[in-house]
Formats: sequence, C-alpha cells, structure tokens
Amino acid sequence: MKKFFLLSVTAIIASGTFVSCNQNEIEKIPFEGRSEVSFSSNIIKVIPPIKTRMAGNLWAENDPIGIYMLEEESTAVVEDMRNIKYVSTNAGEDGIFEADEVTIFFPDNGNKVRFMSYFPYTASITDDTYQVDVTDQTSQSAIDLLYSFNEDAKYDKTSSEKKVILVFNHKLAKININIKAGEGLEKSDLDNIKVHFEKFNRKAEFDLISGNLNNITDNGNIIPAEISPKQNYSASYEAIIIPELYPNTSMIVFDLNNGDSGDSDVFTWKFKNDELGEGNEYTYNVTVNRSGIIVEATINDWIPNYPEDIEAE
Repeated sequence: MKKFFLLSVTAIIASGTFVSCNQNEIEKIPFEGRSEVSFSSNIIKVIPPIKTRMAGNLWAENDPIGIYMLEEESTAVVEDMRNIKYVSTNAGEDGIFEADEVTIFFPDNGNKVRFMSYFPYTASITDDTYQVDVTDQTSQSAIDLLYSFNEDAKYDKTSSEKKVILVFNHKLAKININIKAGEGLEKSDLDNIKVHFEKFNRKAEFDLISGNLNNITDNGNIIPAEISPKQNYSASYEAIIIPELYPNTSMIVFDLNNGDSGDSDVFTWKFKNDELGEGNEYTYNVTVNRSGIIVEATINDWIPNYPEDIEAE
C-alpha cells in the first residue's frame, strides 16, 4: 500500500561545469573532469493507487529537496555538501532535479559516499535539525515531511551501478475526516459545521541524521484543512499531525455551529491512549446523529492496517 519517491542519481563527467565554494558565495570555481551527481526522479506505481504527498502523487515544478553527502562509514558530511538545495525542473511522475546554486560532485579521491535527502527543503537548518510545525494546515504539501536515507547504499565516481536510489518515506501521520448527517438531522444542518483537533502537540524537532522526531511540544488546537467533500459525505477535512501516543484528553470536536454562543450542538470523539504511527493515514467516516455521533475508523493508505468501528458521544 505504500508508494515511494525514487530519485535516481547518475554519475556523468562534467566538462566546464562550475560549482560555488559554498552556498553563500557568488564566485564559481571550475571542477573540470570531476564526476557530477545528476538527480532525476520517478514514482513507483502501486495498486490501488495512493498519495505519497499531500499535493498529490506527482512532483510539482520547483519542488525543493535538501541533500546531504555523507561518508561511507559515518554520518560526517563530505566536502561541506550539507543541506544542498535541488529543485524539480518539471511536473509529473518523472521529475528531473537540478542544483539551485551548489552542484554536488562525487569525491575526486574515489571514496565512497552515501546520500540523505528530505522534502520540503528549508534553509533554516541548525545542527542538522528540521523544525516541524503542523499548526498551520493551509498548505498540506508544505508540512508533509518526507525523508530518505539508505545507510547501506554506498557509491563513488567509478561505481558500476550508476543509479543511487533515494526512497522517501512519510515521517508524520495524516488524518482524513468525512462527515454526513444521520438520524434527526438534515444535510443542511451540516452547512456551517466546524471541526478542530483539541490538545494535539503541534511542534517537534526532526534529526536529519538519525531520522528521529524529538522534543515534541506545543499542546494546543489544530484546525484541519477543508477539502471537497468525498462521495456521499457533506464535508471532508484532512490534517497532517505529529505521530505519537494520544491520551483521552486529545479529541476531535465537531461543532454544528447552529445556534447562539454556547447553544450550538457540539459532539466529540476522544482518543483512548491511541498511538498514531509514523507514515500512517487514518480515515474517520463520521455520521452525526441528533443523539450523538458514530465514527467508523480506517487506517489504510500510507501504511496498510485494519479498519475498526468507533462510537463517540
């Protein structure tokens, strides 16, 4: 059920190619005869098809990734090739990536190297730590953290295998919510419904070297992004959240927003020490009845799991 991004890295001989000493310098220094690392991409198809990014299952033009070149046996960065920005030059399944400013070359001494990458790129990296913040759900693709680091894949400028495969995995979790009217309600009763997640952690630090989330903080509310209603439902929402164990103080709140202040019909579904795992996508199909709500929960897209029925009051 998973789908992955694959980045194929091919060694080519760079003649007359230039690279800056670092990302902040304008002057270019020639590296004639060095083996440049050229990035292209495609997406493995699976059946049934599923999303790999919140923007869809395609690369978009100018999608930015950050790339590290690491030593063969350690996580030391080679030739200061740390957080190097590459961008896609086209849209589609077969993206082609070019250096934004700095070009990555294989070490001229023949040493083997490994590659680590993440999406979306940010220049604001300190101590190889990516700041995760899911408070603002307006742009889902902007907060959908993807990560790739195959520790066993090692390459140099003379490798007979000319493609380096970077497999991107989701490091966060996703929640989908679909809502329809049940007993005692009409479809129009849901016209003004508002949904929010209450007492959810919204910030964390992601260690790009270890691939771990740390320092999860900022307990508060999250307003999911409203999307076009799914078939047979009146309203649909989606949110990317930090994967962790959510206690029964965390909940999804459904406010019909159908009365004066304090008089609106409000329903909640509480988590019960439920672990929302990394890379999982959770779908909650909600039927709102006058006497309460019924939630049918499915965990199925990014990592396949099994459905369960949940009742909420």
